[in-house]
Amino acid sequence: MIKVLISLLFVSLFSSTLCIGQPTISGATSICVETNNTNSHTYTLNANGLTLYNRYWSVSGGDIISQNSTSITIRWKNNIGYVGSVSTQEVCETVYPDPVWYCNNYTQWVCDWEWELQDWVNCRWESWQECDWGYGPPYTQCYTQEVTASLSPVNVLLIPSSSFTINYNCGVNYQITRNGTPTGGHIWYWQDTNNGFSTANSGSTYLVTTPGVRYLRAKNGNCWSDAIAVTVLADAATIGGTVTSNVEAFASASGTLSLSGNNGSVIRWEQSINNGPWQSISNTTSSLTYSGITTNTRYRAVLKNGVCSEANSAPASITIYPNPVLTLTGPAVLSYGGVTALAVTPSTYQTYTWYKDGILAPTISGAMPSIEEPGKYKVAVKGSATSPLEQSHG
Repeated sequence: MIKVLISLLFVSLFSSTLCIGQPTISGATSICVETNNTNSHTYTLNANGLTLYNRYWSVSGGDIISQNSTSITIRWKNNIGYVGSVSTQEVCETVYPDPVWYCNNYTQWVCDWEWELQDWVNCRWESWQECDWGYGPPYTQCYTQEVTASLSPVNVLLIPSSSFTINYNCGVNYQITRNGTPTGGHIWYWQDTNNGFSTANSGSTYLVTTPGVRYLRAKNGNCWSDAIAVTVLADAATIGGTVTSNVEAFASASGTLSLSGNNGSVIRWEQSINNGPWQSISNTTSSLTYSGITTNTRYRAVLKNGVCSEANSAPASITIYPNPVLTLTGPAVLSYGGVTALAVTPSTYQTYTWYKDGILAPTISGAMPSIEEPGKYKVAVKGSATSPLEQSHG
């Protein structure tokens, strides 16, 4: 886009020799005109006490937006070296002639009367003149008077043309670098608004501390160009969040894990089997479905926000306990006063709850209790305080 600074000079091209006032045009005297210009300017005809007839406007170097008998609105073009608006008017006035000395000439046939002859004699033509001061009648006199507003360019103003490079730091201080260079006496200034007039920073780089839109404007003379914009996005630190929830199961487990409390995008999931090294899982969503897990496994999500570093979520653990096995380790038939023994394998459960003939037996405890009474025994175990209850079939 090009802008042109033009100055408006009012020039009277010619006028009649009558001693009366002259019309004038008033309007903007200094204008910045741009390519695809949408701004318009209004000019007014001042009659200065005259009676104006047959008024019309003509324009060079601009488009007429609207007009009437006393004003015109123009959208100027960015042509260099053009002549501006011209208004031509027909001016009329009533003329009262000055007093003049005037004479009337008379001629008539004259004869003398002869009484003796009783007849006209000596007939002849006689002439004479009668004079006096007088005024002629008023009349209307019209003449053409042109009133011209001329425009001449001062500067050609070019909008900055540049790409930008942004060096992001995670969450703080962003440096913008313009890759273009001003030419033709222009100076480019960084602005925080699209219509700013700050001349504080004309360097090739601009350091900002908050995200948002920044602008670059060119200045040449008294004209400012339109702005070009560059957007600086905020990259807050990556937050891994939490994967929910932990699961404890016997034999195997299936389910879905969900990520919450995070900031950033999931770039992958990872798993660790029996506290081994983390292994990548191809999944960039915020949930993970697992099925038929038979070993202790931890899962976590790996995230990244913009230019900020990666962050891992808090993991979720899938803990698998083997089903309990109840065996008789002593005699199957008790003699009077005899004792036998039971054993649960593995013997690493947190709690053991024993039943005799389907009734809770609170006096029996542990993984390898001694049994003094015959009956049918069962045991229910928990791997931890929060694990589900799994009952053996003894």
